[in-house]
Amino acid sequence: MRTISFTITAMLAVVIIFALTPASVRAYSYGDANTEDVAETFKLVVADLTVSPVDWKGVEDAHKARRSEIASHFGEEVVAELDADIASRDAELLTANYKALLVMNLDRRFESVIQSIDEYTQAKLLLAKAKATFEVLKPYAEAKLTKEQTDGITDDFQKALDAIGNPGLFGVGQLEADPEALKTTVNRIYDILVPLFPYS
Repeated sequence: MRTISFTITAMLAVVIIFALTPASVRAYSYGDANTEDVAETFKLVVADLTVSPVDWKGVEDAHKARRSEIASHFGEEVVAELDADIASRDAELLTANYKALLVMNLDRRFESVIQSIDEYTQAKLLLAKAKATFEVLKPYAEAKLTKEQTDGITDDFQKALDAIGNPGLFGVGQLEADPEALKTTVNRIYDILVPLFPYS
């Protein structure tokens, strides 16, 4: 009898937690928080560009699989330029513009984090997507930055995570969000990276 009572209580707890979860959080599905689709496509493109001879069919297939998403987020002009880079078989320019695309994606994710700061779960997922984008770009950034600058970006991601706060568990460990600190840290990351990877 006590087992049945415990089971019913546990089920009610799950229902209550789900009901209290904001609908907008439940509506989003980002898959693996530690990967970002555009960044994963960039890795596929680079892999096909660095074989000898270049696997342009692989490049085209990887790009086409993500083309409509790139167009919807960044505009037809951006995707048309990537198309042109592939058509002209300009591996250097295509790589450079895909790196610039990752910086654009960082900016997109950062803006979404700022807008979602009142919804902790969503903001945390979006920030993780931004961090996943940076991790793919990081080896190229390290070649252009000092170790202190690179470490500073890593620190700023942690500061951004701190700035979104934490609702805690039933109020325990609760931290208030700090919108201004969030804006400061993500803007600092973006301002360092954007001149390193210009879009042509």
